[in-house]
Order: sequence, then structure tokens, then C-alpha cells
Amino acid sequence: MPSQAPYPSIFSRMHQALLSRRSHLVMGAITVLAVVFAGYDATRTRPSDGTVWRLGRDTLEVLDTIVGYTGPATPLRKGDRILGLGKAITPEPQQAVAELRRFRPGQTINYLVQRGEDQNIMPVPLGSTRVDLREYSVNIILALIYLIIGFAVYLRSNNERPANLFFTMCLLFSLYFTTNLQQVSYFLGALITQNIGALARFMLPAVFLHFFLVFPSRKATLLRHPFLSPLIYLLPLMFYMRFTIDQFVAPEGGRITSPVWLVLGIYFVLGLAALLHGYLSYRDPLMRDRVRILTYGTMLSVIPFLVFKIGLEELSYQSGLARLGAVPLAALPISFGYCVARYRILHIDLLIKRNLAYGALTIATWLGYFAGAWWLGSLVLTVVPGESPLIAAGAMLAVAAGLWPARLMLQEACNRRFYHSRDNLAAVIGEISREIPRHIQKQVLLQRVGVQLGEALGLPSLAFYLGGAPDGAFDMAGSMEEPLPGPGYMENGDDESPSSTDNGQRRPRTRYPHALELPALTATLAGVSEPLWIDTVAPAGGDDLEAITREQALMQLRTQEQLGLAELGIQLLVPMTAGNRLVGVVALPVRPGLDYELHELQLLTIVAGQIALQIENSRLYEEEVGKRKMEEELTMARRIQSRLLPGRIPQFDGIEIHAVNISSKQVSGDYYDLIERRDGKLALVIADVSGKGMPASILASNLQAAVRAQCDMCDSPAEILDRINRQIHASTDPEHFATLFLGIFDPGDRDLVYCSGGHNSPVIIRADGTSRLLDKGGLPLGAFDFSDYEEEALTLDDGDLLFLYTDGLTETKGPDGDEDFGEDRLTSLLRTRFGHQVDTLIDSITEDLAVFSGRRDHDDDITMIALKIGGVAAQLARAQGGGDKRPPAAHQKP
Repeated sequence: MPSQAPYPSIFSRMHQALLSRRSHLVMGAITVLAVVFAGYDATRTRPSDGTVWRLGRDTLEVLDTIVGYTGPATPLRKGDRILGLGKAITPEPQQAVAELRRFRPGQTINYLVQRGEDQNIMPVPLGSTRVDLREYSVNIILALIYLIIGFAVYLRSNNERPANLFFTMCLLFSLYFTTNLQQVSYFLGALITQNIGALARFMLPAVFLHFFLVFPSRKATLLRHPFLSPLIYLLPLMFYMRFTIDQFVAPEGGRITSPVWLVLGIYFVLGLAALLHGYLSYRDPLMRDRVRILTYGTMLSVIPFLVFKIGLEELSYQSGLARLGAVPLAALPISFGYCVARYRILHIDLLIKRNLAYGALTIATWLGYFAGAWWLGSLVLTVVPGESPLIAAGAMLAVAAGLWPARLMLQEACNRRFYHSRDNLAAVIGEISREIPRHIQKQVLLQRVGVQLGEALGLPSLAFYLGGAPDGAFDMAGSMEEPLPGPGYMENGDDESPSSTDNGQRRPRTRYPHALELPALTATLAGVSEPLWIDTVAPAGGDDLEAITREQALMQLRTQEQLGLAELGIQLLVPMTAGNRLVGVVALPVRPGLDYELHELQLLTIVAGQIALQIENSRLYEEEVGKRKMEEELTMARRIQSRLLPGRIPQFDGIEIHAVNISSKQVSGDYYDLIERRDGKLALVIADVSGKGMPASILASNLQAAVRAQCDMCDSPAEILDRINRQIHASTDPEHFATLFLGIFDPGDRDLVYCSGGHNSPVIIRADGTSRLLDKGGLPLGAFDFSDYEEEALTLDDGDLLFLYTDGLTETKGPDGDEDFGEDRLTSLLRTRFGHQVDTLIDSITEDLAVFSGRRDHDDDITMIALKIGGVAAQLARAQGGGDKRPPAAHQKP
């Protein structure tokens, strides 16, 4: 019994539901409602006495005073027990809240307070719970930025893990900014917002760290140890549970203590470290260019947030400089949104910064220019008469103008050294763009473009591979392996010897195999459509562990493929994509001392795309040529097939004969023949040749010629088929064969001698309603050089019907593709319509076939021959004394 997949557990289904797109959108909607509620609650005007006490307790005790309270100073102290306020005794917090709501901020009311053993009446001025709108508006703006960018990025994604985490992080940041843990806690709305704010503050650092462990690519440690992902959230969840419990049982209520803030701060620091590590470890300039914006934006926003917002406001409760930590956070979602939204989009900045060496040489060129101008200008002033400032300024400007061309020459030389073809990038692209459309043949196209790319980029070699889908197999279609003169390379005629560099180092020559098997990297190349940088260092411990999850297996396979390419000396793969289809890749070698620059990658990407488009056009052109050639062959095959059919149907007294051939969309090898022998007998032939198109038509033509040649020479159908079998087997391949039924019918005696060479057995419907199959014979013709054909003789009586057909009739499929028309259905139709004329009978079967299949066209040719003894037409002909003696023509339907 085949094994069945286990039914997913309830925990697995819950996990999938939580990670689904619907769950994230529901979470986003709830967050928006929570932000609106928190903003409404924070801007409401309600009275506050500046103290902290909790609902749900038996006594009304001051737990603490509000840190950063902006209202009038309160005389209440921590530990005071409030017995009443205003004119009411309020031993319980719920009663005190109801009484406090009767007053407005700015009023002073009397509190009955027990402090120690003493009870005193204290006048307490009331302040307002409403936040400072100027300060709070900054938080509202930041929350809106996070919500808008978070939703925009997530809705553009396909529910990938990085997009999910980024969306969740934006939601938590928006809750962080709109909630305040230091406000009064004896109103229900304030209690709800405090719990929401606490959840955001605890979970935000964990999501922040998790995000940078999977973006822009999942860290190898997380792939090798998947259990680390849920462990990230363990401590924050424990902190939140403790906070919730403390709200009701702790002496000071729920608070986030300094040690907890330090732990949460470490989460942020670890997230920044993961981001910085990823940025510094990327050797691929495309990836570094993409991550650079995210890195700068995150560092510039999160570091002030940790220092001013958490360090000063949350830990030391100094809110004066908190805005310095809040405002820079606007750069965080903008940089995140930019990188996530363009994560799979090629983005190459043409105005990239030069590297340090290029910058140093550029500065040295300018300094030399100014120093030379100053020195030469001083020399000129010593020989120029006069001390006028205008003369001195004019002399200095003249010297500077004279040295300007020399500075330009030095700068251009520097540019050519560090950026081989950048200044001529547009010219190179234009030249290659004009060259590509001129070539239809792939080999010539790849050879010409390879040479031009090698000259433009100073490459010693490169190779083009075509294929990739769906199994990741690439075949070499062209290569340029002869070293070209260029920076960093010297010519070497020995293919096996290492190449030399200008600094004396030796490196192995890049080897390009005839085929590449890259199933894992193919998915990456097709997905991003960007140059893929080959990593030469495997992750530590990656091969020591057995892959458990699918991601781990893919990671190990990608690593193995990249290490294999690195051993060959291949450093870069540039995908050739046309639309969404991966056509092939361009393999580029390692360039010691010269890394590929971003503008070079842009050139390679553009050219690879143009090559892919031309190759795709060539493929479509070849398909169109092949299609036209096939149509011409089909037309010719139809002509041959139509010529094989008899031009007329013989007529005999008392016998009714009709035949039809229905052509399919693809011409097959069906044919029939009605041969009048010299002795007056009629040879009934129906055949089906294997194959389609021109080969089948040629074989059918040869078969017809052989049958016609043998029919007048021999009276035995079995002997005729035996001769034709040996003849076809000797002149054709074994895979080409034919099924054929041959019957020799005597119209006078109505005797029939037949033999079948593997053909569908014809049906005889007797006048009494019984039926039988003509199944005597042997193997198909041409399949083997031996066969024992058996023939049978029988007599047709008045009213008997003989029906011959090919397999295209009984093997026609119904609309569902499962049920055949079948022999039983055919026999039943022949019985029920036994009294019809043979032409009407065949027409009705054709209509029934169309109704059964649900269409008028057919996948295979259909041939039918019907012969009836004493048919209606024959009786009418005898009654009219002969009538029109012209035999009807053979019938063929398109």
C-alpha cells in the first residue's frame, strides 16, 4: 500500500495560518485601529492627580508618582492610601475613578489620605492627561510614515519572510510612537494603551533582530539552526508576561526596568551588527550597492534612537532631547522600503563613488595641478615687469589655463586605469547593439559579441551557455578563450600553463566545461535577473551537518555549485533573460587585482539581455521556418493521400458500396482502395500506416503500389500480404509498418476471401441481426521479416452488411478524454441503422462521432467502407432497368 503524507498537526496549521497573508493584513488592520485609539486616548482631556494607582485592587494606594508629569506638583507620596476625594468616601479604585471624572483639570479638590497612622485632608490640584500636542505630533507623523511604507511594501510583496518581518516591524514602531507607558493608569483606556505600548516595546527589538538575520539574505547560522528563530522571541515574551502580571500584583505596578531596557537594547545592537556584517561581507558590488542605502539609513536612525529615545527618555526619564532620537527614525522606513521594494529589481547607480585608490589619485592630480600652477605662476611673475595685482592675477590664470589640458590628460588616464570602458560605455553599448541584430546564427552572434566584450572590459576569456530551464542544465554555445591584451593580463600561448598578472602573481587559467549543471543557482538567476557573484568561501560548518529542511538542502546545493564554479576560475554569471524566461548565462573569469565595477556589470547586463532577445527571436524564426516547412509537407502529404484514393466507386447489380476518408489536422497514413480485377472480382483494401506527415504518405503510396501489383497476380490474400510484408520490411526501418485488411470479393457468387495484417477486424451484420468479426490474418506489415498469415472464405447473403474502418473511428475520445467511441458502440449503431442506405449509414455514424467527441475535427484520420448485399439503391436500379450506370465518385472529407 503506498505511503500517505501525514496529516498536518494542529500546531503546523496554526503556524501556517499565522504566517499567511490574511493574518498579516488582519494584524495590520488591528494595528491601525490601535493607533487611532491610542491617539484618541492620548489627546483626551481628563483630570489627573499626578499619581499612579491601579484598577482591580481592594484598596486605593498610591504606587508611584508619574515621571515627567507636566501638571501642578502633587502633595501625594508613594505609599499614601486614599480613603476619599471630593465629597465621597472612595475605598476602592473604581469608586475613586467615578468621583474623579466629575472634576476638570485646573480644579483643586480635597483628598482624605492616610499616611502611616495619620489621616489628613490634603488639597490636590488636578492636571490633565492630555499630552503635549507639539511633541506628540512628531510621533503621529512618524507612526503614519511607518504605516504607509509598511503597507506599501507588504502589498507589493508575495508574502516573503523579509517582507512579513518588515511589515510587522513597521506596525510595532507605529504603536511605539503613539503609546506612552508613563501616563495615568486609573482610566481603562490608559490601561489598554499601556499594555499595547508594552507589547510593542518588548517585541520590536526581537523583530528588528530577526529581520536583519533574513534580509537581504538569510544568514547561514539561521538556516543550519532553524530553532533559533523562535528563541529570539522567548525573552521579550517573558518580559511582557511579567509586565502584565506586575500591573496587578507588583507593589509598583507594571514597569519596564533598566535591566530589561538594557537587554532590549542589546537586541537592537545585535540587529545592527548583523546588518553591518552582511554589508561588509558582500563581495558582489551589486549587493553592496543595494545594502549600502539600508545600512546608512539604519545606522543614522537607530543609533540616535538608542541614545536619546531609549537611553534618555526610557531609562533616565529625560524627555527634553527625545526628539533627537525620534526624528531621525523617519530615515529607517524610507531606507527599508527602498531596499525591500527593489530587492529583486536591478539597480545600478551610474554615479557611484570611486574607490580609495582612484580618489587618492584624483586628489593627487588636483594638488599637483594647483602646485604646478602656483610654482609656474611665481616664476612668471619674476620675469613680468610691474607689481599690479591685475597683472599678477592674469599671469596666474594664464598659467592655470595652460596646465588645464595636462590635468585632463592625467585624469582621463586615471579613469581608463580604474574604469576601463566607463567613459565609452554608451559607445560600446551602441556598437554592440548595432552588431547583435545583424546575426541570426547563434554561434556567429556569440563569437562577435564575445570578442567585443573582451576588448571593452579587458577580459582574457568568457563563455556563453544556453539552457537552464527547467533542470538547470546549460550547454556551451560559444566561448572566447584566447587571451586578449589588457590591463592585468599578458599573452600566453600554453593553454595549460597559468596566466601572469602585472604584479608577478600566477593564477590558473579559467576552465569552461562543455556543460554546467546548476539546478539551485538557476532559480536564483531566473528570479533576480542580475549578475551573480560567485562566493569562493563556504560557510563554516555548512558541510558537516545533514540538511533537515528544504532551505538547508538548497543552501548546501548552492554552496557546492558555487565552490565548483570557483574551482573552475569562474567569478561571475550574468543571466541572459528574455522577458521572464532564462535563455542562458555568460560565464566570466576571475580578474586578479581588478574587481568588476558596477558600470561594467551594467554593461554586461544590458548586452546579455540583448543577446537573449536576439536568441529568442532566432528561436522563434526557426520555429516559424519549421512550421512553414511542416505545413508544406502536410500539404504535399495530403495531395499524395488524396491521389491514393480511388477516383470512383465500382458498381455491381444488387450490391451497394460507399466509402469515405475524413482527414485529421495532422495527415496520417490512412488509405483505402477498391480495385477491379480483370476477372471481375473486387479487391477491398483498407490500411493504416504508422507515423504521420510525409513519411507516412510515402509509405502508404508504396503500399498501394505493391497491393495493386499483386492483386491481379494472385488470388490468395494471405500470400499477397506475405509478399508485401517481406518487401516492406526489406525497404523500410522496423519502426515503420502498416496494418492492412485485404478482401477479394466475387460480386457474382458473393464470396469473400480475406486476410488481415494486424488491422481492426471488420464487422459483418447478417440479415438476421447477428454479427461477427473478420479476424483471421497475421502480424502488421513490415514489422517483422517473418509472419504466418491466415485467410478465410465466406459467403455474403442478401441483406448482409460488411463494414470496414480504421482505428481513428473507435479510438476517438469523448470530451473528458477518458472514454473511447469503442467497437461495442459501433456495432450497436450498425445494428440499429441496418436498414439505411450505406451512404446514409456512414453519414449518421460521422454525426454520432461528432456528438460523442464534442467537436468536428479529429486527431487521427478516419476511413470507413460499407458494402451491403441487396441494398435499397441496388433494388431501385434493377427495378428501373439499369437507370444511370455512372458509378459514384469516391468520397473524401476534409
